[in-house]
Amino acid sequence: MRLMLTLLVALLGVTALTAQNLTRRPGRGTSSRPKVAATVAPAPADTLPAAATVAPAPADTLPAAYADSLSISGFEKPLRSRHETFFVTNSSGSHVGSVEVEIDYRDLQGRQLHRAVHTVYCDLPPGQTRRLQVPAMDREGLMYYRLSPVPRGARHATPFDAVIRILTLTR
Repeated sequence: MRLMLTLLVALLGVTALTAQNLTRRPGRGTSSRPKVAATVAPAPADTLPAAATVAPAPADTLPAAYADSLSISGFEKPLRSRHETFFVTNSSGSHVGSVEVEIDYRDLQGRQLHRAVHTVYCDLPPGQTRRLQVPAMDREGLMYYRLSPVPRGARHATPFDAVIRILTLTR
Protein backbone atom coordinates (compact mmCIF):
# COMPACT_ATOMS: atom_id res chain seq x y z
CA MET A 1 0.00 0.00 0.00
CA ARG A 2 2.82 2.37 0.89
CA LEU A 3 4.51 1.60 -2.47
CA MET A 4 1.29 2.38 -4.36
CA LEU A 5 0.94 5.69 -2.54
CA THR A 6 4.58 6.62 -3.30
CA LEU A 7 4.15 5.78 -7.00
CA LEU A 8 0.93 7.79 -7.17
CA VAL A 9 2.59 10.87 -5.61
CA ALA A 10 5.57 10.56 -8.00
CA LEU A 11 3.25 10.23 -11.00
CA LEU A 12 1.27 13.32 -9.97
CA GLY A 13 4.49 15.29 -9.52
CA VAL A 14 5.77 14.36 -13.00
CA THR A 15 2.37 15.20 -14.52
CA ALA A 16 2.33 18.63 -12.84
CA LEU A 17 5.86 19.45 -14.06
CA THR A 18 5.03 18.32 -17.59
CA ALA A 19 1.84 20.41 -17.64
CA GLN A 20 3.75 23.46 -16.41
CA ASN A 21 6.37 23.09 -19.17
CA LEU A 22 3.69 22.63 -21.85
CA THR A 23 1.84 25.81 -20.90
CA ARG A 24 4.96 27.97 -20.80
CA ARG A 25 5.58 29.80 -24.09
CA PRO A 26 9.06 29.07 -25.46
CA GLY A 27 11.49 31.93 -25.13
CA ARG A 28 9.45 33.66 -22.43
CA GLY A 29 11.21 33.68 -19.09
CA THR A 30 13.05 30.40 -19.69
CA SER A 31 16.47 31.86 -20.41
CA SER A 32 19.35 30.86 -18.18
CA ARG A 33 21.39 33.88 -19.26
CA PRO A 34 21.84 36.63 -16.66
CA LYS A 35 19.87 39.82 -17.16
CA VAL A 36 22.07 42.79 -18.05
CA ALA A 37 20.90 46.37 -17.79
CA ALA A 38 21.55 48.44 -20.89
CA THR A 39 23.62 51.55 -20.32
CA VAL A 40 24.21 54.37 -22.75
CA ALA A 41 27.41 56.34 -22.46
CA PRO A 42 27.16 59.92 -23.74
CA ALA A 43 29.48 60.72 -26.62
CA PRO A 44 31.58 63.89 -26.73
CA ALA A 45 29.51 66.74 -28.21
CA ASP A 46 32.15 67.66 -30.79
CA THR A 47 32.11 64.21 -32.48
CA LEU A 48 28.41 64.02 -33.40
CA PRO A 49 26.17 66.44 -35.27
CA ALA A 50 23.80 68.53 -33.14
CA ALA A 51 20.76 66.39 -34.05
CA ALA A 52 22.52 63.25 -32.83
CA THR A 53 23.50 64.62 -29.41
CA VAL A 54 19.87 64.47 -28.24
CA ALA A 55 19.97 60.66 -27.97
CA PRO A 56 23.49 59.43 -27.23
CA ALA A 57 24.39 55.91 -28.30
CA PRO A 58 27.07 53.37 -27.37
CA ALA A 59 30.48 54.07 -28.86
CA ASP A 60 30.23 51.50 -31.67
CA THR A 61 26.66 52.42 -32.67
CA LEU A 62 25.95 55.44 -34.82
CA PRO A 63 22.60 57.23 -34.64
CA ALA A 64 20.25 57.87 -37.54
CA ALA A 65 22.20 60.99 -38.57
CA TYR A 66 24.79 58.63 -40.09
CA ALA A 67 22.20 56.31 -41.63
CA ASP A 68 21.98 58.42 -44.80
CA SER A 69 25.10 56.58 -45.99
CA LEU A 70 22.89 53.46 -46.36
CA SER A 71 20.01 52.99 -48.79
CA ILE A 72 17.20 50.43 -48.69
CA SER A 73 15.50 49.01 -51.77
CA GLY A 74 13.61 45.98 -53.04
CA PHE A 75 11.26 45.23 -50.12
CA GLU A 76 9.31 42.02 -50.68
CA LYS A 77 6.85 39.90 -48.73
CA PRO A 78 4.85 37.43 -50.85
CA LEU A 79 1.61 35.90 -49.64
CA ARG A 80 2.14 33.05 -47.14
CA SER A 81 5.81 33.96 -46.64
CA ARG A 82 7.23 33.85 -43.12
CA HIS A 83 9.96 36.37 -43.97
CA GLU A 84 10.30 39.85 -45.41
CA THR A 85 13.39 40.71 -47.43
CA PHE A 86 15.02 43.93 -48.58
CA PHE A 87 18.38 45.13 -49.89
CA VAL A 88 20.75 47.48 -48.06
CA THR A 89 23.48 49.31 -49.97
CA ASN A 90 26.45 50.80 -48.11
CA SER A 91 27.58 54.00 -49.83
CA SER A 92 29.86 55.04 -46.97
CA GLY A 93 33.57 54.44 -46.77
CA SER A 94 33.26 52.20 -43.70
CA HIS A 95 32.23 48.64 -42.95
CA VAL A 96 28.75 48.14 -41.40
CA GLY A 97 28.21 45.27 -38.94
CA SER A 98 24.50 45.66 -38.20
CA VAL A 99 21.55 47.94 -38.84
CA GLU A 100 18.50 48.67 -36.73
CA VAL A 101 15.47 49.34 -38.93
CA GLU A 102 11.96 50.48 -38.16
CA ILE A 103 9.27 49.12 -40.48
CA ASP A 104 5.94 50.93 -40.51
CA TYR A 105 3.20 48.79 -42.07
CA ARG A 106 0.19 50.57 -43.60
CA ASP A 107 -2.92 49.55 -45.46
CA LEU A 108 -3.55 51.00 -48.91
CA GLN A 109 -5.53 53.89 -47.38
CA GLY A 110 -2.49 54.90 -45.32
CA ARG A 111 -3.70 53.68 -41.92
CA GLN A 112 -1.08 52.09 -39.71
CA LEU A 113 -1.41 48.33 -39.29
CA HIS A 114 1.73 47.61 -37.29
CA ARG A 115 5.19 48.97 -36.44
CA ALA A 116 8.25 46.83 -35.78
CA VAL A 117 11.91 47.47 -34.97
CA HIS A 118 14.49 44.87 -36.02
CA THR A 119 18.24 44.67 -35.50
CA VAL A 120 19.77 42.79 -38.41
CA TYR A 121 23.38 41.65 -38.28
CA CYS A 122 25.13 41.90 -41.63
CA ASP A 123 28.62 41.95 -43.05
CA LEU A 124 28.38 44.97 -45.34
CA PRO A 125 31.66 46.28 -46.77
CA PRO A 126 31.80 49.79 -48.29
CA GLY A 127 30.18 50.09 -51.72
CA GLN A 128 28.38 46.73 -51.56
CA THR A 129 24.77 45.53 -51.26
CA ARG A 130 23.34 42.73 -49.11
CA ARG A 131 19.91 41.12 -48.97
CA LEU A 132 18.60 41.19 -45.41
CA GLN A 133 15.74 39.18 -43.97
CA VAL A 134 13.43 39.79 -41.00
CA PRO A 135 10.50 37.76 -39.64
CA ALA A 136 7.18 38.66 -41.25
CA MET A 137 4.73 40.68 -39.21
CA ASP A 138 1.93 38.66 -40.78
CA ARG A 139 2.05 35.40 -38.82
CA GLU A 140 -1.05 33.98 -40.50
CA GLY A 141 0.32 34.47 -44.04
CA LEU A 142 -2.77 36.35 -45.27
CA MET A 143 -1.04 39.59 -46.32
CA TYR A 144 1.36 40.51 -49.10
CA TYR A 145 3.40 43.60 -49.98
CA ARG A 146 1.60 45.67 -52.61
CA LEU A 147 4.52 45.54 -55.10
CA SER A 148 5.05 41.78 -54.73
CA PRO A 149 3.51 39.59 -57.43
CA VAL A 150 -0.23 39.14 -56.86
CA PRO A 151 -0.65 35.47 -56.05
CA ARG A 152 -3.19 33.18 -57.60
CA GLY A 153 -6.22 32.89 -55.36
CA ALA A 154 -5.49 36.20 -53.61
CA ARG A 155 -9.18 36.95 -53.28
CA HIS A 156 -8.99 36.85 -49.49
CA ALA A 157 -5.45 38.24 -49.21
CA THR A 158 -4.76 41.79 -48.04
CA PRO A 159 -2.12 44.02 -49.66
CA PHE A 160 -0.09 46.38 -47.47
CA ASP A 161 2.54 49.07 -47.88
CA ALA A 162 5.74 49.36 -45.84
CA VAL A 163 7.97 52.30 -44.97
CA ILE A 164 11.46 51.38 -43.76
CA ARG A 165 13.66 53.77 -41.83
CA ILE A 166 17.17 53.12 -40.52
CA LEU A 167 17.47 53.98 -36.84
CA THR A 168 21.09 53.06 -36.07
CA LEU A 169 24.00 51.23 -37.61
CA THR A 170 26.96 49.49 -36.05
CA ARG A 171 30.38 49.55 -37.62
